[in-house]
Amino acid sequence: MMKKHQNRILILGVSLLLGGIFLTNCAPQEQRSPEEIAAIQRAKRDSIRKANYNRCLFKMSNADQYKIQENWPAAIRNYKDVIELGCVEDFADPLFKDLAHCYFRNNQPDSAAWAIEEGLIYKPTDLHLLKLMAYYNRNNLDKTIEAWTRINNLYPGNTEYMFELADLYFK
Repeated sequence: MMKKHQNRILILGVSLLLGGIFLTNCAPQEQRSPEEIAAIQRAKRDSIRKANYNRCLFKMSNADQYKIQENWPAAIRNYKDVIELGCVEDFADPLFKDLAHCYFRNNQPDSAAWAIEEGLIYKPTDLHLLKLMAYYNRNNLDKTIEAWTRINNLYPGNTEYMFELADLYFK
């Protein structure tokens, strides 16, 4: 009985010793600045994008062919695959314009407007995207005015754009 008690005390002592050594040797994780974290995330995103680039090219090609054939759901599915593969930055210009066109032709104007707004995240000064935003939101006066205001801010001397905006204010 005494031997069992001594064994338990010995096991407890060894456990406490090992636990103490383990806890004292643990170093806290080094703290990273927000800039370092952003750089690491950007590097991961770039790595994924590079790895998927050829698949994205294939999907863009498929989507373009489906668009030519006017198979809007298949084209939309392929354009969405490009987004999911993380290649948006490489194909932002044609991707969102074509995706919006497919949504619009598929009688999904809200989704078309969403695609244009997503494209403007990557290309905020793209005149064609801004005009498409005004066009696809033509039933929403506030959004249309917002689009033409952005265009006028980018091209302040262009009277054609000023007249477009003025016409909206008189509606």
